[in-house]
Amino acid sequence: MFQRFTPEARRALDGCFRRAETARAGTDHLLLGLLEEWSDVAAAVAEDLGLHLPALRAGVERLLRPGQPIARDCERSYTPGARRALMFAQEEAWRLDDACIGTEHLLLGLTRESDGSAGRVLRATGVRLDELR
Repeated sequence: MFQRFTPEARRALDGCFRRAETARAGTDHLLLGLLEEWSDVAAAVAEDLGLHLPALRAGVERLLRPGQPIARDCERSYTPGARRALMFAQEEAWRLDDACIGTEHLLLGLTRESDGSAGRVLRATGVRLDELR
């Protein structure tokens, strides 16, 4: 599944597990991983929308709860909400007729995942899906 992701999007996905410090990452961890890789198309879109990145990061970090420590040989996984956000990112790439899934698609997918904490934080900061597109 991840071979279609851009190098920036893959770094964001790797970053989400560093932030999670567990083998299971949720939408909040995905958003923090994306914020660490905030130098791509998603960053330009966020700037155009007037997003204040430190406030966005602080909003997500307030939601994080400590999880079980990650074991070195443990397989990484995503919560159901994070899996839906990744699926939505893939759908957004198809919708935009893009060959690869980039950070901009991850941002769209996180915003579409209405049950996830990342989507709630994004909406609380004024992000709307139609504006992102």
